[in-house]
Amino acid sequence: MFVFVLFALQNVNSIQRVHIQLSAQSFKYVFFNTENKILTSGAIPLQHQDLRQWEAVISGNPWEQAYNVPVYIYVWNPLFTIVPASFYDDALKVSSLELVMGQLKHQHVFAKPILSNMYLQAVPYIFEQFFTSRFKHLHWIGIPEFYLNFLSSKSTQQTAISISWHEHLLTLTAVNKQQLLFCNSYQAKDDTEALYYILFVKQHVLQSYTIGSIYLFGDELTVLKSSLVNYFKNTAFHSAVANSAMSNHKMEHHVSIELLTLHPCV
Repeated sequence: MFVFVLFALQNVNSIQRVHIQLSAQSFKYVFFNTENKILTSGAIPLQHQDLRQWEAVISGNPWEQAYNVPVYIYVWNPLFTIVPASFYDDALKVSSLELVMGQLKHQHVFAKPILSNMYLQAVPYIFEQFFTSRFKHLHWIGIPEFYLNFLSSKSTQQTAISISWHEHLLTLTAVNKQQLLFCNSYQAKDDTEALYYILFVKQHVLQSYTIGSIYLFGDELTVLKSSLVNYFKNTAFHSAVANSAMSNHKMEHHVSIELLTLHPCV
């Protein structure tokens, strides 16, 4: 399962930035003007990851105006790992990721520093080539990179956790005093499985930390949150998406787009 979010952050005529979320299920996009108002948005079902469908979507205006705009591609792909910076060797980045994920075929691997570690992320070559040929300035951003940067801006003396659950992909990250404590993704088909993974991490990884805040990313977390409050008694819960400027638009137009109003951390 691959989900991409593209962030275009430059004023092109009246367009300030473009946010796109691309998955195996749908192609979703939002255009913002220079006043941070939504110009247009949409969601297009994708039955298959067919590049001809993508070509039909990303054609003509306003897409052509984004060629010279810096584009931040958010990669929703569980093929990632984090390596301590002191052990990282750029020449071995592919083999380092394969130690965790198994053999990677037809994948482009990029590496970026994050919280005194190196983050490795795989992207299918076909996706990388598709976007490289259509946008001049690309910056790839992966799941943990976004959440860990988000948490590092929130974490103080207590541990902060992010919980993201989208299309059965559960991603858990934890930061304390700008230090990475935990980051991993799981396939969770329902609330029971999601709760199991969260409590496992709490018990076996974070047992000695005071968890001050939990940030929830997702649209269907009401039941999960009602269960979590029983296990995190003195923790403040925050709905990151609900607090974004996108929430009212989502309610009005029924367009579900994750994280699209949060700026990328690069």
